[in-house]
Amino acid sequence: QGWSLVNTAVQGTVILETCHNYPSGTKLDSDWRSARAFSTLALIIGGIVTFWALLVWCIYPTKQMYNAGGILFVLCCLFQGLSLLLTNSEACRNLQPDLENSSIYFQSACSMAMGAYCAIAATVLWFVAAIAAWMVDPPVRPPITTQTHDVTYTKTTNGADGAAVMSENVVRGEPVAIGGRDAEKAV
Repeated sequence: QGWSLVNTAVQGTVILETCHNYPSGTKLDSDWRSARAFSTLALIIGGIVTFWALLVWCIYPTKQMYNAGGILFVLCCLFQGLSLLLTNSEACRNLQPDLENSSIYFQSACSMAMGAYCAIAATVLWFVAAIAAWMVDPPVRPPITTQTHDVTYTKTTNGADGAAVMSENVVRGEPVAIGGRDAEKAV
């Protein structure tokens, strides 16, 4: 993060807050590296488990799969919260910008801004998703059934002209489950 003083004709002297690349000799301390790793893990695991949650109506998971999804949501909650370690790292210490001839005071450490509040909100939402995964029962697929038919053909001969007459008698059976969880229980 960087600052610069700019003189404009309309607004006078303003301070612009901009983003800059880190200088080549920047040392990343353990809190800084940890925050980067945890935010990356939260993004990757959270993306995968969220995509899984969107497909849940197509794949019909078991309750054990829902419990595993809840554990992954809790991991995302933990990782998202640990990404706030950045506020305790060298990235947030000694932030005095180099603005000559400036009477403006800057804090010497980071303060909570929109990004930190979003991280806190995401942490809470990951936890709510975990609770929901543990409390909600998975969708149940209706059983796939087939119905049997007993068909009887009868051939009779007409006595007067000798013509053969075919008759069909269909007896429908009960539907039998051949797929889904109900079929597994029936077997």
